[in-house]
Amino acid sequence: MRNRRSPRVWGTLVVLVGASGIAIATDSTIEPTPVQPKDGWSDAHIAEFTTGCIEGILAPARRDYFARAAEVGDQNPKPFPETEVRASIAPMCLCLTRRFAQTWAFSEFIENHETLSQPFIREAMGGGQCKPGGILGAVLQKK
Repeated sequence: MRNRRSPRVWGTLVVLVGASGIAIATDSTIEPTPVQPKDGWSDAHIAEFTTGCIEGILAPARRDYFARAAEVGDQNPKPFPETEVRASIAPMCLCLTRRFAQTWAFSEFIENHETLSQPFIREAMGGGQCKPGGILGAVLQKK
């Protein structure tokens, strides 16, 4: 079953993350853990939320990459490293989605996602579970 509200949830998540000044990537060494979802979550919901998260982060990253090139006067920037960025975002998005599913019933999360997601995002950005890594994590470490 497709949840029409999930793109809004991830769009808000991206805005909240962006507003916090947090760049997102994830450690590709994170191993998936078995999910024991709360009521209302399905594998399809988890897949849809993970995909929404990836796309919700990838699009602004691509846009910002080319905007930064234009700011510094680079008329011919290198291609955006989409494959590498996607690979670094996907494990974090899956990890966050699984944590949401393990913690709250689907309906509870949907109704209060902005508040409920923030501690998980802060924990990840602080180096905890779902921490940034990959190509974007490397960029963050250089800053």
